[in-house]
Amino acid sequence: MTAETAAGTIRADSVIAFHPLARRVDGPDVVVGRTGSDVFVSLPAIGAEAIVLLETGSTVGDVEDRIESATGERVDVADLASVLLELGMVAEVDGRSFPGRPPARVTLPRLRAGHVRWMLHRPVHVLLDAGLALLVLAAIVLPVRAGAPLPNYASLLWSEHGSLVLATQVVISWSLILIHELAHLVTARAAGAPGRVEFGTRLQFLVAQTNVTGIWAAPRRHRLAVYTAGMRADLAVGALALLASAWLAPGGVPHRLALVVTVLAATGLTVQLLIFMRTDIYFIVQDLTGSRNLYGDSAAYTRHLAKRVASAFRGAVSTANPLADLPDRERRIVKGYTVLLVTGTAVCLSYAAVVLVPFAIGLIHGAVIAIASAEPGAVLDGLVVLAVQAAFLTIWSRAWWARHGERIRDRRRQAA
Repeated sequence: MTAETAAGTIRADSVIAFHPLARRVDGPDVVVGRTGSDVFVSLPAIGAEAIVLLETGSTVGDVEDRIESATGERVDVADLASVLLELGMVAEVDGRSFPGRPPARVTLPRLRAGHVRWMLHRPVHVLLDAGLALLVLAAIVLPVRAGAPLPNYASLLWSEHGSLVLATQVVISWSLILIHELAHLVTARAAGAPGRVEFGTRLQFLVAQTNVTGIWAAPRRHRLAVYTAGMRADLAVGALALLASAWLAPGGVPHRLALVVTVLAATGLTVQLLIFMRTDIYFIVQDLTGSRNLYGDSAAYTRHLAKRVASAFRGAVSTANPLADLPDRERRIVKGYTVLLVTGTAVCLSYAAVVLVPFAIGLIHGAVIAIASAEPGAVLDGLVVLAVQAAFLTIWSRAWWARHGERIRDRRRQAA
């Protein structure tokens, strides 16, 4: 038996060697991935057993025979090895080296797991949780008892100069985002996952996100610690800012800025509830429900439903249901999430069209008028507004193209 791959031929007498692999039992299946990479695959237990046998130096044919003798089932080990080779997990085939993809770039490469592993020790984790709970409780009780003014949306308008308000919000917002993502990164590194911080887009939003795919091989307790780390950081910063606002002189610039930090930290936490955009809470829900690819499966199911509707009106050929091979429980979860995905996406895009786009246009129009007035203060305000808008659009466009560009190029090639 042979299996043709882009890299060569795997035969029944081939001997396979793997790069270091990380594994985790996931119900009836086993999650397998190359250590230090962000590529993982879920295999049935018999497939994982085939990898173990191949690692002993047995040939592909011998492994197939041994599995058939033990289970009565003939497994196409050559095909399995071919798939793993394409995914970059195979290091050698019959002595021929396959280095695969270079290791994924990581953020803060000098930060080692050994530097921060203590964070995930159970007693330390309990103490950190208790300290965070006390901090949040104090932030709620003490300002109320002191009669300090509580933050609200008006707290963001802390200055009469629009450019100063906008610039301050940008600086504070991205500082909070940096803290949030570093919390994910450090916790993931403690769990042995490399992780990298990068820009991305979710619908109309520009986001910073930490890729911690390698965490899939870690125990659930560690995975949940990574997923919640950013929100814990938001809670801590917001609580500290609220406590500071109670001690600072009301009406002063430090007091007003403390309220701005509190509101923006609370906003960051609120955004995590939008689980149709793969927020931190989305990953918690996906993990706790045992779903493998909740967003991807729901997106595929949405496209399937759209094609079914199109076929009803235009006679187009409908595609096969992408959920057909999922277990019943997971299929129900995906269908429920699909309702959230479609509804949330529609509401978000409608909000962008009705509120955000007109607001941005009005902001830019006002900035142009201010610059045209030739008054020094107004010109400065207008230039700051235009600079912030231009920077946002540039970064958003680059992040969007990085995510969707290859797919668009593929479609162009297919059309050509």
